[in-house]
Amino acid sequence: MIRELVRYGGPAAKVRALYGKCLTAEDFSALSAMKSVPDVTAYLMSHPGWRDSLTGLDPQEIHRNQLEDALRREMLSEHFRIYNYMSSSGAEIYLQPVWRAEQDEILSCYSYISTGRPGEYTPGLPPDFRKYSKIDFSALSGCMDWGSLLSSVSKTEFYPMLNSLKLPETGLPDVASVEWVMQTYFFSRLYSVATRRADRKTRKTLESLAGGQADLINISRIMRIKNFFPEAWQDYANLLLPFSGQVSPAFLRDLYAAPDEDGAFQMLLQTPYKKLFSRMKFRYIEEYYYDFLYEFSRRMLRAPVPSAFTVIAYLCLKEIEVQNIIKTTECVRYGKTPGSAGVFLVGVSSAV
Repeated sequence: MIRELVRYGGPAAKVRALYGKCLTAEDFSALSAMKSVPDVTAYLMSHPGWRDSLTGLDPQEIHRNQLEDALRREMLSEHFRIYNYMSSSGAEIYLQPVWRAEQDEILSCYSYISTGRPGEYTPGLPPDFRKYSKIDFSALSGCMDWGSLLSSVSKTEFYPMLNSLKLPETGLPDVASVEWVMQTYFFSRLYSVATRRADRKTRKTLESLAGGQADLINISRIMRIKNFFPEAWQDYANLLLPFSGQVSPAFLRDLYAAPDEDGAFQMLLQTPYKKLFSRMKFRYIEEYYYDFLYEFSRRMLRAPVPSAFTVIAYLCLKEIEVQNIIKTTECVRYGKTPGSAGVFLVGVSSAV
C-alpha cells in the first residue's frame, strides 16, 4: 500500500481533481435545453472543465463538426499530457488512445473505399499526434483500394491480421471482418501489456476490465445476430472476439440458442453481470457495454488505494464525457433533447 501511495498518489490526486471539473448531470440538463450549437459552445467555454481548451473558438461562427474536432483534439491532448507525465516502465498502458485512434482512422478510410467513395477520406487525427502512430497517413489519405490501404499500414502491428483476411471476388473484405481485426488487435495488445509491464494489482484490474468489455461486445453481437440475422449464425460466429471474462464460449452458444430475446435476457440475468442487466432496460443492447465501462471506471477512480489504473479510469471517463457532449450537441442541432430522441447519455440521469 505504501509503495502504491508513493508511486501513484500524485497522479491519482491530479486526475481526481480533473474529474472534479467534468460536466455534471445538471450541466447536461442545461446543455440539452440549448437552442443551437453556438449556445452549446458558449456554455462549454464558460465551464471550468473546458474553458481553457476551447479558447480561441468563436461560438457564433462554429459548426458542429468544428466543435467535435476541438473536443476530440483536447481529449487526445490530455491523454498525451498524462502519458508524458507517467513516464515510467508501465507508461505503455497509457497509449491505449493511440491504438483506438489508429483503428478509427483505418476504419474511416475503409468505409469510404467499401462504399465506392475512395479518395474522400481525410485523416481525423491531428498532425501533432500522428508521430505516435506507425500509419503512413500520407499514403492512407490517397488509398483507392484494399491493396493500397494495406500498404499504408504495413509498418503497424495489426498489418499481419489485416493482410490475412480472405478476400471475396469483389476484392474487398466485409466491414465487420475489418472491425473484428481491429478489436482483436486492441484486446491482444492490452492483455500483452498487462502481462509484460503492469504490476500484479494493475494487471488483474486490466484483465478484469478487458474481459468485461470483451464479454459485453460478444453478448451485444449475439443479440444483434438473433434479431437481424437469425439464420446466419455460422457466418457471424467467427466475428465474436476470442477473449472472455466471466462468461464462457459455451454460454455464448447457449445464449444464441435461446428461443427469443426475452429468453436470452433472462439468461443474462443469471450471469455475473446480473446487476448490470437488471439495473435498467436500455433501448439498445450496446448501451450495457458503455454503462459497464462507466461504472467500472468510476469505481476504480474512487478506490482508496491508487494504482496505475486510477489514471486509466479517469481517461475512460473523460472519453465518455466527450461522447455525451457530442450526442447532446447532435440532439440540439435537430431541436431535440436526448430524452425525446431516445439518446442514452452514459452516467447521466435518464431524465435529461
